[in-house]
Amino acid sequence: DVPLSFSAIAMATGSTPVSSLTTTDVDNRTMMFAGRADGSLATFYISNASYATFVRQVSLPIPSDPSLTSVTSLATSRTGDYIFALTPGQLFRQPVNVCGSYLTCSDCATSSDPICGWCSLTRMCVRSKDCSSDPDLGRGIWVQQPALCPSITAINPTIIYVPSGLQIPRTITLSISNVPLLMYSCVYSYSTVAMVTMGTTLSNNSVMCSTPNLSSISIPPSQDALVTQVSLQRNGVNFVTLQNASLSFTNCSRNTGCVSCTLKQECMWCLNNFVCVTPSQSASCSNAMLVNTTDNCPQISAPSIPGTQYLIHTSTTSQLVLNGKNLQPFSNSYRCVGTFNGTTIFDTTASVTNSSIICTQSGYFVYGFQSPQVMVSLTVLVMQTHVLDNPGGYGVTLYSCSLLGTNCAQCLSLDPSFQCATVPMTDICTYSTGNSARIFGSCPLPAITKFTPLAGPSNGGTQITITGTNLGVTSADIASVSIGNVPCNVDPTMYKPGIRVVCVTTPPVATLVMDHLQLRLSSGSVVNSNDTFSYLVPRLNSAPGTNPFNFLFSPSRGPISGGTILSIWGDSLHIGSMHYVTVAGQPCQLISFAPNVITCITPSATSSLINVLVGVVIDHWSTSAIGYSYVPDPTYLSIQPTYAFPRGGVNYTINGTGFSSIQSPTMLVYVTSTKRQSIIAVVESKPCTHVSDSVIMCLSPDVVGYAIGAATLSVGLRMDGVQSLLRLNTFLPVYAQPTFNPQNYVLQQSGQIIVIQGSGFLFSKDQVIVTLSPCQDGCSCVILAVTNTSTPNTIQCKFDR
Repeated sequence: DVPLSFSAIAMATGSTPVSSLTTTDVDNRTMMFAGRADGSLATFYISNASYATFVRQVSLPIPSDPSLTSVTSLATSRTGDYIFALTPGQLFRQPVNVCGSYLTCSDCATSSDPICGWCSLTRMCVRSKDCSSDPDLGRGIWVQQPALCPSITAINPTIIYVPSGLQIPRTITLSISNVPLLMYSCVYSYSTVAMVTMGTTLSNNSVMCSTPNLSSISIPPSQDALVTQVSLQRNGVNFVTLQNASLSFTNCSRNTGCVSCTLKQECMWCLNNFVCVTPSQSASCSNAMLVNTTDNCPQISAPSIPGTQYLIHTSTTSQLVLNGKNLQPFSNSYRCVGTFNGTTIFDTTASVTNSSIICTQSGYFVYGFQSPQVMVSLTVLVMQTHVLDNPGGYGVTLYSCSLLGTNCAQCLSLDPSFQCATVPMTDICTYSTGNSARIFGSCPLPAITKFTPLAGPSNGGTQITITGTNLGVTSADIASVSIGNVPCNVDPTMYKPGIRVVCVTTPPVATLVMDHLQLRLSSGSVVNSNDTFSYLVPRLNSAPGTNPFNFLFSPSRGPISGGTILSIWGDSLHIGSMHYVTVAGQPCQLISFAPNVITCITPSATSSLINVLVGVVIDHWSTSAIGYSYVPDPTYLSIQPTYAFPRGGVNYTINGTGFSSIQSPTMLVYVTSTKRQSIIAVVESKPCTHVSDSVIMCLSPDVVGYAIGAATLSVGLRMDGVQSLLRLNTFLPVYAQPTFNPQNYVLQQSGQIIVIQGSGFLFSKDQVIVTLSPCQDGCSCVILAVTNTSTPNTIQCKFDR
């Protein structure tokens, strides 16, 4: 309790001073509200004339400006349901009743809010006046103490077995606390299903429930149990639900293995019948053959080398020996089967001891894979059809030494468990159980096959990847790498035994160096590359065919939304191992790099920017220059004509602003389903033609394969990264494709009028081009008029030679 003084109230809610107070009566309880200078509102219950109990505190959504946070005044609403809090900048309304925020009886009863209590019959935290009464009790059950919350404390039994052929309901007993003596329904819930039966109150402490008829219990095919949540229901409301326990309807026979069977409470595995049984079914199995713990199940156990699978080499006739336990009962009826992607790799008989399974193989284990090793799924069959438990999921790694070790050093680096060894002074890697050569000195001389890249900046930082043969067994075998006399620092984390060494270049003393790579091993062997590595100096330069330094970047501008393919021109821009470009400090997505140009996709900007900085990084070399600008995104105004043909070919005039900043605009045609109004296709036109900054011409694409039954098409514009134009609120009715009557024309003299007849001429004369073929010495037909008000429709043009 808090003494009723400003200082005590302030201390109860923190060190910030109290700036305002008010009180109100709620359900015959005096509630006090304290506004603070930091914009928070605390609630107290005045328990007597001298003390108050702290209930809760909330922070009002006030700006961080200290001059605007203080709650200067408080007042209650006329109904008493709300508190109004006034700050220098805002007026807030906060509810007095927050009972609904407590979702469980425990949370509600421990909330310290004197007006809140748990209404047991409706399972809601409410004020006492809002707690509905039960017709049989004549009152509601309103709880404010956690110890009085209704609960189901236990269930007996927790498992009901569902053996086939036995379908009658069973009875369970629920231990209850603080549950009134009324009639309840028992609810068994799982997923979205609720099964309801009648219950009987036995005493103050228990309720007996019948389960649903077991014929209605549908256990999913892939499972052995249906786990349900048990509740007591009153008047259609779940009055109380069992917590921290459940009722399981279990079918032991669904378990086809001993391990999964014995993991279930009271299910037992019958060894002689290979079935999982309930206690009531155990009489059908000899006691000596019953297993009720997982540890006593016959099973495959882990290989002798921890963390590995069982290993077998392709060319060996050695037996595959598996570890196991509890294997005696069927010692003469085992088979080992290995499969890979549904194909049987081996299928062989096996003999057993109590602790091992010996898979015999009359010939070589067949291996027809290009991969150095494959994981073969392992199944051990007992009595031809029953699968021996393999709880660890152990398989067999079928491998080939010759593929794992393509050279001597790589062979020697393999894990000794593979038993791979080399033929001395060769690159032959073979399977051996003897003491073959296992020292690096027995390998042929190392060789560098290639390295990449072949050039890097003189600032260094280029990661060179060297591949070859016999390049050491471990990274410690690589004593040094150099380019002529310039060191290249080895990165041991990128080393791959025998075949790969990675080093990072350091700057040369001279500006430009071109020399061979030299790799020195700790054994004293030295190997040189055939190719040379060059140190070069990249630089930015003007685009080919332009004045120097005038056009470092093309285009020189693009929309704020980004998405522009930017070309950065220069020399030696292809060298090195890492390229990174920024525009206005943001990453530019790299597309490609070549000796004279790097291309990337520009990021978006927040506003128009003139001559922003473009940065280029190649390994440890970097530079930057200005010359690229962000301009406002283009806008769309109109499109003409306002119709479409299924086969396309309509030359649209699109008006807007800012089109000249877009490199290659295209038109998007959205084909929409007439039934569901969903998009079934988006067809893109060829690049549109720039007419001016405010006009582009786009030729519509062919949509005949999609537009069957489509009444309209909607359009959009792809303009770099501008998202707002991708789909416009513009719809084009689809008209029948124009047709032309077959005609032949005799061209006699210039100025002759030609009349072309047909139907569907909905276009204007500005959208028609007539070509004459054959026509010698060049000729054209100037469009005079298009008529579509009479039949046939006509196009008139004047022959001009």
